Amino acid sequence: MITDCILRLYGYTEGKLVPINDGFHNTVYSHGNLIFRVSPSNRRKQVDIMNDWHL
Repeated sequence: MITDCILRLYGYTEGKLVPINDGFHNTVYSHGNLIFRVSPSNRRKQVDIMNDWHL
């Protein structure tokens, strides 16, 4: 499941992501003081996301 992959990516071996919002285009989770926004890959290209990251 994607939530398990996110936790492993950030170095967590225990715990779960807590859903904050399940929207039409994305889902938002929290884990401690971190917030994760998960969007379907068909909504935006990776280059668009990376461009937004550097704003």
